[in-house]
Amino acid sequence: MEELAFTPQINVGRRLSCVKEFSHQDFYDELTREALQFIKDTLEARFIQVQKDLVCCERYDRSSEREGYRHGFYERSWTTRMGTIGALRVPRIRGRGGVVGALIRRYQRREAVVDEVLLDSFIHGLSTREACRVLEKLNGVKVSPTTISRVFKEMDHEVRAFHTRVLRDEYRYLILDGIEVKVFIGAVCKRQVLCALGITEDGREELVGFLLASSESEASWLALLSDLEKRGLKGEALRLITADGAGGIWAAVDQVYPDVETQSCSFHKMCNATDRLKRRANRKKFCSEMADVYEASSVEGAYRRLRRLSAKWRAREPEAVRVLCDGFEKTVGFYTVPREDRQKVCTTNILERFYEEVRRRLDPMRVLPNTRSLERNFYARVALFNETRGEEHSVKILEFPQNS
Repeated sequence: MEELAFTPQINVGRRLSCVKEFSHQDFYDELTREALQFIKDTLEARFIQVQKDLVCCERYDRSSEREGYRHGFYERSWTTRMGTIGALRVPRIRGRGGVVGALIRRYQRREAVVDEVLLDSFIHGLSTREACRVLEKLNGVKVSPTTISRVFKEMDHEVRAFHTRVLRDEYRYLILDGIEVKVFIGAVCKRQVLCALGITEDGREELVGFLLASSESEASWLALLSDLEKRGLKGEALRLITADGAGGIWAAVDQVYPDVETQSCSFHKMCNATDRLKRRANRKKFCSEMADVYEASSVEGAYRRLRRLSAKWRAREPEAVRVLCDGFEKTVGFYTVPREDRQKVCTTNILERFYEEVRRRLDPMRVLPNTRSLERNFYARVALFNETRGEEHSVKILEFPQNS
């Protein structure tokens, strides 16, 4: 049998050293350069074809159908997700306009996905400078922080479209709540953003509207609910409206949706009762028994458990028991809906979780510079919320001309 010949160890080491000299970074840099060159060649070829289609005549030919004349080239840059293409040759047409609009919007300097990365980074909590650094690390493209601000301002027509769109009257439940924000209006002022979240019969959640107001007054809530009703949310399918009961919210609800069952947030009710406890040692046991009241299978069972809790705790914690019992009937409206929906509509927790995401974006900014900035930032979070739940209200920047 012939003896197998193995490669000497020294040769293996030499080959490995050669492989290590060509690093992963070198490979991807070369790949990026080739990809950018391919994109450049493809765009330039496409520009020539578009020019031919617009002129309606081959080069050096005469034709009665001619609609312009070739007029040389000009060069421009174009930023893509792979990096920036320099010296992109774009043909001119005398008497017919340019060819750029067929592939790239006029004055646009970046592929739309580049602006989407910038905008998403900013919306998710990064500062403008941090978002610029993320993009630079990704594809080597340098943009200024003012570029993000400029792109963000172009969302104004999206905000207007959201506030004026027609609503489908398909919501089974409506959850209402407000959040306090700080905005500069001549001075630093506290304002409320009132929100309405709808839940359809198939369980889909959607933020249907919001309104910037000076307070959670009856007039403010009436303005929001009347706007929703005017745009199509007539309330024919509504079975329950849940809110925390702050301000004049129920008076506004009675005017716009008087025939719909209401539900005061049971979590807020329990928090208010817990705040009145005299002894901290009673907190855990008392809270557990309060939660047990709302876990009853029927409204009658809830009242029976409430009576037992009251008899047990009234002597030791009279104030807490009084707060829990006062208006208790307003917190059991969720028993009128199917059992599988009760946990979702007995509190305003869905909106509270959404507000946590809003604060994650707004808290680093401390004070919003003006009401328009507040509208843009809040709408961006609303759009992302709806997008994750299947709605087509996501932030759209593809239609915006980018001239920075």
